[in-house]
Amino acid sequence: MSSLMLQENTSIIEDIKWSNKENDILASCGSDGAVRIWDCRCNARKCVAHVLASDSSVGVISWSQNRPLILSGSDLGEIKIWDLRVLGLDCPSSAFFNYHQKEITSIEWHPSESTIFAASSDDNQITLWDLSAEECDDSDEQAGVLPPQLMFIHMGQKEIKEIHWHRQYPGLIGSVDIDGYNLFKASNV
Repeated sequence: MSSLMLQENTSIIEDIKWSNKENDILASCGSDGAVRIWDCRCNARKCVAHVLASDSSVGVISWSQNRPLILSGSDLGEIKIWDLRVLGLDCPSSAFFNYHQKEITSIEWHPSESTIFAASSDDNQITLWDLSAEECDDSDEQAGVLPPQLMFIHMGQKEIKEIHWHRQYPGLIGSVDIDGYNLFKASNV
């Protein structure tokens, strides 16, 4: 077995994920707030694209199953979506959600619904999001108003560490917290 050393990361790496479509492509994120895309076929061993995703640590990422998108979750509770077709250092995120009040602990795209993802946070909530929900034209971010893309909130667990969609049962999510695990299915997924 041979090893491959990827350069350019001077910070702590928080998460890495292999691409769902390209065997030699992976993404990483870390304490410097960056999301980096790596092509293991490149001899230079440097990232091929990166973006500053947050002013704080980015701890979790997830590749979309069907579209060229990556989700990132930060220690500030920010969830951002990045379009790989235009990813660059100064590119804005395709979408930005700032609902959670604490660190995003896990994030994952739905395995078959390309507009749906789930996120867990240290605020003891798991949220399900649907990007196909349109924002109202007159919607100014008002205090106490939930974003239209937020379709479900699961509460009652403490210190949630991981969430994963079940691959065979559509809409079923497993989560791990300090007390064990939980399985639930939102009726609208």
